[in-house]
Amino acid sequence: MPSIASLTRWLSLVSALILTQPAAVPSQELSEAELTRREVRQEWFKVSNGQTDFEISDPASVPKFLARFAEKSRCPYEADIGRHPIRIVSLKSARLVIILCRPGLFGSDKVFDLTDLQRPKVLHFPFLATPSGFGTTDSPGGIDYQRDKDVFLAESGSDTSPAVLRHVYRYDYLGFTVARVELRKDYGAEWTTIWEAAPWSLPPR
Repeated sequence: MPSIASLTRWLSLVSALILTQPAAVPSQELSEAELTRREVRQEWFKVSNGQTDFEISDPASVPKFLARFAEKSRCPYEADIGRHPIRIVSLKSARLVIILCRPGLFGSDKVFDLTDLQRPKVLHFPFLATPSGFGTTDSPGGIDYQRDKDVFLAESGSDTSPAVLRHVYRYDYLGFTVARVELRKDYGAEWTTIWEAAPWSLPPR
């Protein structure tokens, strides 16, 4: 029968072994994807500062992930960002970013969908194609968003003609739809509607 002294030594040994065991790791190390996701969100929260609609006019303040995506999308914005800030617009549960990508007299904006910060997308617009019909483009011209009317206006033209074409767009969960196309033949002239979407008239069942 073991003595009290031997039992005491045995308990002391067990206690020492328990106390010297490495502490259990509460969670595994973050994966590369999780680290990237965290970094992207931190970048965005820092630049947005709780705002849903704002502008970025300093190239140093552009989140790194957005700068990389703009570069990949062939959108050089740095030279003109001071005069033409990056615009962030939130509407209909979407987060849209408007960036001037082609400076000049008739430059063109592009619109990026950053609703999912991990999967940014370049959005395309229906665009009048000559001699007839519509095509699509990711560079519809200079874009102005009018929140009071809930429309996007995109103006395009050329250096060789005073005429300007303006597309009026609406945005929903499917993307951009063109509501109207207008033409201004010269500076100061009135806009003339050359095409307008008509309400659908479905045949009776």
